[in-house]
Amino acid sequence: MPQAVRDWSDAPAVTLGETVPELQFAQQAEVSRLHSATDQRTPYTLLGRVFDAEKNLVEFAHLNFWQTDEAGQYVEQGYRGAVSADRAGRFSVATVMPTAYHDAEGVLRAPHLHAAVFAPRVSRQVFETEMFFPGDRVAKLVDPGFAIENEIEFELQSDGSLLGYFNIFLG
Repeated sequence: MPQAVRDWSDAPAVTLGETVPELQFAQQAEVSRLHSATDQRTPYTLLGRVFDAEKNLVEFAHLNFWQTDEAGQYVEQGYRGAVSADRAGRFSVATVMPTAYHDAEGVLRAPHLHAAVFAPRVSRQVFETEMFFPGDRVAKLVDPGFAIENEIEFELQSDGSLLGYFNIFLG
């Protein structure tokens, strides 16, 4: 497990993102997979914890996730999921690597996973951020939303899947 996940004393006080008006959250107990059975992209599992601005664990935060499909599109019925963090602020998501795409203005966006976090014990606002993936340097150079601080750390598993770590620090 990377040092940043084991010891958050050197971690930033906040994850780069923004607070947005309260969103509607899906009523799902857990996320198992955000992808279709026919998707051939590399599978990964993301593990993380939610912290407040003072680096205290946030229990039972609710997280919504969404990412692009194989064609680089956001679709309503797939590649979306929701999960609640446990008492220790831990969450996990299992899906496949997202795809780079061109946004409505034609700007290339690097592959990323969106997260919207609602922690009513901390704030009435929803914190929204994007987590980025290693590689695809060209897309990262032109992506106005890319932040190296929001890049997921991955370890290759023996089955070819990836195990990633990313802690979310709410502002």
